This record gives sequence, C-alpha cells and structure tokens, in this order.
Amino acid sequence: MNTLFEHHIKTEDITFKYAKGRSVKFGKEFHIFHEIILFIDGSAEFITESIHTKIPPNSLIIIPKETYHQVAIHDKQEEYCRCLINFYDIPELSGLIDKAMKHPIIMQTDKDIQYLFKKLIKNLADVNSNQLLKSVLVLLLSEITD
Repeated sequence: MNTLFEHHIKTEDITFKYAKGRSVKFGKEFHIFHEIILFIDGSAEFITESIHTKIPPNSLIIIPKETYHQVAIHDKQEEYCRCLINFYDIPELSGLIDKAMKHPIIMQTDKDIQYLFKKLIKNLADVNSNQLLKSVLVLLLSEITD
C-alpha cells in the first residue's frame, strides 16, 4: 500500500518540499528561482536542452533559475519520491549560489548530502526549521561546489 504525502518548510526566500506521488507540474518548466531536487525513488528522466538522462535513485539535480527543464515520470506516478529546495537569489549567499548554480547538473549524492536532506525531513514540524533550512542550503551549496 502506497502512502502519498507532501510536507513543506517555507521561508521568504527558500522552500523545502518532501513529497511522494504525482507532481502538480507536467511538461517543461521555467521559473525565476533556483531548484535542487533529491530524487529518492521512482522511474524518471531529467531533460534540459543539454541533458537527457535516466535519474538513478539518490541523484541530486541542480537546476539554475531560468532554465527550461523537465522531470518526466514513467510507470507509477505514486512511486515518485523526492525532496526539493527552491530558492531565490539571496544577497548574502550570492557568491556561493553563483558558483553552485552555473548550469544544470545531475550527480550522485554522497552520505553528507543525504544527511542534510534527512535532517530537514526529520525536522519538518520543528519551530526552528526555518533557520535549519537556510543552514542546510548553505552547506548543500558548499558541498556542490567542492
């Protein structure tokens, strides 16, 4: 039995979503915020103008703002499980964002990156989750640029 869910942490500049099941968006996307997706499970492809590849579980997808992209879900939509971090340009993080979000990338995660997302999932209901979200974003951007 599949249980579908969608949980959020939202600040003024950053949104974290942990979800399983059908996405509300279909087809090509283009938005004014940056997006980082941790693809946890399901059968899907990541498509941009320069990338067209199957997404293995535990892949991190880096999508700079104003980039046409698509996550094409195959087979059972209800098995699509992911975490997303969407964020706008944050002035105090501009150097780090510019380095990490140059172009779309798909990469396998390591234990450090998986830990950061698990920390967010574990603290979804915590009153301090907004501070945690910004801290995790800084650490995640640092991991991506290393």
